[in-house]
Amino acid sequence: MVFKKFFLSKKNTRLSSVYENPCFGRFAGLEKSKQQSDFFEKAKSLFKKQQLLDAFEYFFKYLENQDTENLAYTREHSKIDFSLIQGSKIIRGFINEQEIYAESEIVSFEDTDIPVMKQLLEENFQLKYCKFAIKNNHYSLKFYGIATDISPESLYDALHEMAVWADRYDDFLLNNFKGLKNLNVQHIHHIEGRKTEERIEFFKTQLNYLKSIFNSEDFTGDAQVAYYEIINSLYSIIYLTGVGGSLQERIRKLIFKLEKSGIENLNEILSDFKAEINKITTVEDELLPADLQGIIKTFPERYPESEIANDTLENNLLKAKVLIDKQELQTGELLLANIVFSLPFKMNMSQAQEKILLILWEYFYPDFFQKTALKSDFFDHENRFNEQMITEYIKHANKSLIKKFQVADLCFDDKFCFLFSFLQTFINTK
Repeated sequence: MVFKKFFLSKKNTRLSSVYENPCFGRFAGLEKSKQQSDFFEKAKSLFKKQQLLDAFEYFFKYLENQDTENLAYTREHSKIDFSLIQGSKIIRGFINEQEIYAESEIVSFEDTDIPVMKQLLEENFQLKYCKFAIKNNHYSLKFYGIATDISPESLYDALHEMAVWADRYDDFLLNNFKGLKNLNVQHIHHIEGRKTEERIEFFKTQLNYLKSIFNSEDFTGDAQVAYYEIINSLYSIIYLTGVGGSLQERIRKLIFKLEKSGIENLNEILSDFKAEINKITTVEDELLPADLQGIIKTFPERYPESEIANDTLENNLLKAKVLIDKQELQTGELLLANIVFSLPFKMNMSQAQEKILLILWEYFYPDFFQKTALKSDFFDHENRFNEQMITEYIKHANKSLIKKFQVADLCFDDKFCFLFSFLQTFINTK
């Protein structure tokens, strides 16, 4: 279907309020104001002068979220104590003129377990800044450094690594080893009201959609279509519902397994996928909201490099163009959707970039955006676009970007022209 250009009458719509507080999960980005960016630059400047505590106080001002209480710190005399939230975990630490220390307690245990300790020892080789350790019947992540050697940039990377690993690894350990208990989870809150209902509905709809795909005996002849339909649904479940806990971990593993196997081996892993999707589908209704968490986070999460497919975004765009030129329109559009849905998981994006990308998320899932009160005026009920409003919105978002999204490069002639030009231009902002 070819889009027609159309323009709505201009409304008094506050562009800054579009996609405001979408309440997506851990893979969504975090917005930093101009003032916060200035705080970070100030921290770097003070660190170069070795005004350490002043520098790190500005560092924590930079980390503070604008709309959630993710961080607390106090400065007394010659020491800063801090704590920050990342999903299900809390990181606590201190900084003085000599050292920086941070720790996150992951799970507790009654008796040490050799398989667990072996697992954590192996993971320590993957970690750059922090290490797993045992303390007071807790498995913890710890970081230590000499204050004069740890710049604000390095501290950000260290705390980011600790926060993301701590948040993910409690689920991994609890799901794979016995005798462990979660701890320090009092801060977790859950999405309430209508948003929970709509997210549960979306979650179940996508799972039922996956089950309908798996009803086929095999995917001979339609392997590409089935592959992208499956993986796109899995990405959308994690991102749009904000699902956490063991459900997120199980879905994440399915995505990793699917991307690792590739399209050509889809039939070989079909039976395992059917079984796992059926397990997820049987989650009791009263238990599901517990995993739909209202995430408070200090850092955006990204997949580890080991879980990212080798195909570049540019290669996938080229593949999609070839498919569409060959009139394999369904597969080509599914591949374009796959690029959109995988970007939050694989690329480090600013909040401004992510809000631009939400234009395409809404294009592919208009009903979800409508039901969760996130709908913009960028598209009408037939998914025709409002060129003027999209252009103005991106220009507004550009104010927060160093490398601007080149609005003039967008093509509004038809949907494929729009999707291609949008993604190509978006990738060029990286």
